[in-house]
Formats: sequence, C-alpha cells, structure tokens
Amino acid sequence: MRLKGKVALITGGGTGIGTAVAERFVAEGAKICITGRRRELLDKVAQTLTPGSVKTCPGDVTKVEDVERMVATALAFEGRLDVVVNNAGIDPGGTVTDLDPDLWRKVIEINLTGPFLVMKASIPHMIKGGGGSIINVSSLGGLRCLPGMAAYCTSKAGLIMLTKQAAPDEVSGGCVFLASDDSSFMTGSVLLLDGGASVVDVSGAALSSAGVNWGVTEAPK
Repeated sequence: MRLKGKVALITGGGTGIGTAVAERFVAEGAKICITGRRRELLDKVAQTLTPGSVKTCPGDVTKVEDVERMVATALAFEGRLDVVVNNAGIDPGGTVTDLDPDLWRKVIEINLTGPFLVMKASIPHMIKGGGGSIINVSSLGGLRCLPGMAAYCTSKAGLIMLTKQAAPDEVSGGCVFLASDDSSFMTGSVLLLDGGASVVDVSGAALSSAGVNWGVTEAPK
C-alpha cells in the first residue's frame, strides 16, 4: 500500500497503459480520478475497481475548461492532489511531406499541449499541499526517430523537454524504484539523479562546490 492516502489524476485512463496504471494505483491504496474522451470506457474501468476509490471525468486535455474540471474532480476526494500521470496521447503515422497539417496540430495539441495544461492546472495545488509527483508518459519515439511518425516523435520529444522544464529533484525515490521489482523492465538504462544539473547546466558547474545552488557565483562559506 505504498500510495495509501494519495490522490492521483490519470489522463487517458480508459484504455491501455492508463488503465493499467489506474488498477495498480488503486491496489497500492491511492484514490484516483481517471479521464478520457469516452465516458463509456472510463465507466467500464471504474466498475472493476474498489468502490469509493475512483472518480471519472470525461473531457479533452486540449481544452482548458475540461482540464480545470479534471483537476477539480480529483481535488473533490480530499482537497489535495498528490500525483498526476499524463498518459493521454495519439500516434497516427505520417511523414513530414504527407502528413495533413490538421492532423499534425491535433497530435501536438493532445500529446504536448495537453500535458502542459494539466501540469499548469495541477502544480499550484501540489505546491499548496506540500509537494507531489508528475509522471509524463513519453515514448521511445521521443528519444529516437521512428520512420513515418513525424508528428508523434516530435510531440514525445517535446514532452521530454517539458518534463525537464518542470523537473523534480528527489534522489531517494529513484533509488527505491531501481531496488524494487517495479524496475524489472529496465536494463542497461541511464536514470539521471542529478538534482536537475543536467537540465540547467550542461557543463556540470552546478555539481561543483561553487554551484551547489544554481546561480551561486561564490563558494559557500
């Protein structure tokens, strides 16, 4: 019950990864709000979970008013929001030369602007509650080129950078994850636990004695 007492918002919770996350979060003691564009899928998932542990909120992550309603639904549990999982996304194919511009815009809106809007609406409540975790589900396509997936890869690469822009700085949680069975699908991977130094200071100065705190120009006394 590692998530007992926590409240989570999971976008794209009606199918695939989002549903799996929802099921695991509830099993670990969390109360969750799952969102998606199709109410029937959300209701189907909710019916399989512990009564009282889940709320559903149909909506579109690209619309500010829908996002605010999603966050409000999660807050209705206990007046707090501890975890956000930005999972909603679409992955149509298309090269730069044959992709319809309207479809390009749709992919960017859902896969990148959506997480931005959810983060923007959620972070103030997390800060007010003393902190929280934001998990943005990207893709291998955000790290390398997948042929014929121009919009999808671009959106997922952008999501990785958006995540870095809002980076958390905890180390111990990552160590617990790597030591647990939850990391069994990781092998030969690099997990950066550097307090954000690689994000704001590619030269590594933030890790030196004179740069423990970003922007410090004089060594601490």
